[in-house]
Amino acid sequence: PFEENTLNSLKNNVWHLYEDKHQNIWAATEKGLAILRKGKSKFENDDAFLKSKINSKRAQFITNASSDYLWVGTDDGVYVYFTDKQGSIHEMSHYNFHFPDYTDEQSNYVYSINEINNEHFYILCKSGIVELDISKGFEKASYNLLKSNGQELEFPRTILAENMMNASYIIGTNDGIRFI
Repeated sequence: PFEENTLNSLKNNVWHLYEDKHQNIWAATEKGLAILRKGKSKFENDDAFLKSKINSKRAQFITNASSDYLWVGTDDGVYVYFTDKQGSIHEMSHYNFHFPDYTDEQSNYVYSINEINNEHFYILCKSGIVELDISKGFEKASYNLLKSNGQELEFPRTILAENMMNASYIIGTNDGIRFI
């Protein structure tokens, strides 16, 4: 059981909780990320977060794509972190998505991240469904808009890609499920 100071150490909205392979608990909050390290009694703001722009952003989704990296969806795009064997956290990359053919604004608001394989990801963001390709490394990553926002993607919340029901994507919205 957690001590009371553990439960009270996060004083803002918590959008998502995630336990990594090291048994640390990550909290995606209204004001960035916090971590409760195994054996500790209080959530902390790691140095990697304090040095990053994520510290003031709304983090709302965490996943462990390819087990060594943590992918965090925020209102400022996607942040990728790596925890080394000593437990130090390193920011690997930060991605924002901009599609000038569809909208003048960057599509920074990320709802969900779905791993296709270790090098390709579907990211559900404000503009629609984005495919992110990191096969050439984090620095040379590329992305493209697979499906732009519209009636089928109104208020998207989560995505399941390439499903067994013969739809390309299953999208969870504020008004139920969409098969597109």
